[in-house]
Amino acid sequence: MAAAARTHLLAAGAVLYQQGDPATDLAVVVSGRLRATSTRSGSPVVDREIGRGEPVGEIGFLTGEPRSATVSAVRTSVVLRLGRAAVDEALRAAPEVSRTLMALVADRLRHPVLASATPSSIGLLPWRRGGPDVADGAEEVVGGLERGGMTALVPGRGGVTDPETAEGLRELIDRAEAAGDLVVVPLDDRRPGWDDLAARQVDRLLVWAGTGGAPPPGPETSSLLGDLESDGVTPRRELVLIHAASGPDPRGVPAWMDATAVARVHHLRSGNAGDVDRLARHLTGRSLGLVLSGGGARAMAHLGAYRAIAEAGVPIDHVGGSSIGGVVAAQIASGASPEELIELDRREFRSAAFGRRFTLPLISLHSIRRAVSLFEHLFGDRDLSDAWIPSFVTVVDFTDCVLVIRDRGPAALWARATASPPGLWPPVVDDRGHLFVDGGVVDNLPVTAMRAEGAGLTIAVNVTGRRDLRVAGADREIPTWPQFAYRTITGRAAPSYPSIVPTIMRLGLLASLGAQVDAIEQTDLYVDPPVADIGMTNYRRFDDAVDAGYRSTVDALESGTISLP
Repeated sequence: MAAAARTHLLAAGAVLYQQGDPATDLAVVVSGRLRATSTRSGSPVVDREIGRGEPVGEIGFLTGEPRSATVSAVRTSVVLRLGRAAVDEALRAAPEVSRTLMALVADRLRHPVLASATPSSIGLLPWRRGGPDVADGAEEVVGGLERGGMTALVPGRGGVTDPETAEGLRELIDRAEAAGDLVVVPLDDRRPGWDDLAARQVDRLLVWAGTGGAPPPGPETSSLLGDLESDGVTPRRELVLIHAASGPDPRGVPAWMDATAVARVHHLRSGNAGDVDRLARHLTGRSLGLVLSGGGARAMAHLGAYRAIAEAGVPIDHVGGSSIGGVVAAQIASGASPEELIELDRREFRSAAFGRRFTLPLISLHSIRRAVSLFEHLFGDRDLSDAWIPSFVTVVDFTDCVLVIRDRGPAALWARATASPPGLWPPVVDDRGHLFVDGGVVDNLPVTAMRAEGAGLTIAVNVTGRRDLRVAGADREIPTWPQFAYRTITGRAAPSYPSIVPTIMRLGLLASLGAQVDAIEQTDLYVDPPVADIGMTNYRRFDDAVDAGYRSTVDALESGTISLP
């Protein structure tokens, strides 16, 4: 195959395959980085990044279907392109080629959405002159990488030759990539020509900025970003915001995200090694994501799980969830301690009494007046991105019937949206008039979403079992309304026959529960607290749920089945 292959050198931004073109060959990346982007509903979506040694375009090549995505070079790359004759001959001559290729295709089909490949080169670019020194930033990043066991190379430092040409830098990156090392390139705007050449060789571009909470000064931004975009050079761009060691919580982050057009924000407090180490784990694909399921009052077990994880000294690098699990995830992201959250939620959720706030069922069975004030009290005017730890909640766009991952926007609004079971609470409406409901309807345990966000390891806490809804004894017969009301009010042998609330909640989870097995298989550490006996709206058993989550997580962590950061 190698003898019959054609070698192609792709400049940064050059297109290898165009979406919709016939699939006449497949390619293998020798060096560099490619990105596959497809257009869905009129918007471009990044499907994956393809690194050294990986095949490109193999599915379309084997099926004969047109290219499903546009593939372009993130940085200067070398690929081998293999025509059908060469591949067919190899498949006939060597059965192991066929087995390997089929395994690759099966893996791609099984995991259609994956995180970006771990970068081999990172550029640090100041947002504007006079901002935080990227030379100091490079030292911090290198320190974090080395504490995580990674070898980081900085051109011109530590015995590493400073390449004078783009070709020299590309060769340095290729050697580092082959050795499993990482190259960190400061771009300080002092050598415009060199910075432009170097920026075209990096996989990831960290925009380095300081903030005191003020909006970013757009007119003073680096011109390099505009030059790269005009040439179609689009390394994944992420923002690093530097904060005072003991300053206030982040605020105004959406304005920074809009101004820099970044995919993610990282907050670093001066002198805080934990923040730097979190960034380093993210860059090397070793970050830990905590995934929290929905489950109504049972989701209070997540607070106990959080306490167990904190006591074990396990760092949480990313947190996300669905329904009430999403609410707890957004709270954890704020950096509050487990004790603070347990005390706060014990008071707030127990007094909310969601299950007893019925209303005239024109729009929903339950009134959300108390819920609105609850979420506003929990989150105030904070944005989801105004948090020390990256987080997300899942919601379902009821208008377009798709799952949406929300990692920015008003935290109080989207926390309510992810916890709004259709029929029980009214949908949340955005500025386009779209309706949004509980994310658990489609994905109650969003492990796949966490993997797509780049988590290398995942801990999933699931409080929703597949067989939680059942009846026992005399309740096998449908009770009359007077019987049901009498037994409920008096507390005599409370009926196990499900009322309308758990029935509707269960109906909303049908599709999600069917996919739960796949989510569990993708999890590195799975925690299943014994909370089936706690009613979905019974927040009076708050402490029982917290204790169950704590004990189950302690046991899981002590099992030692995975190596945590």
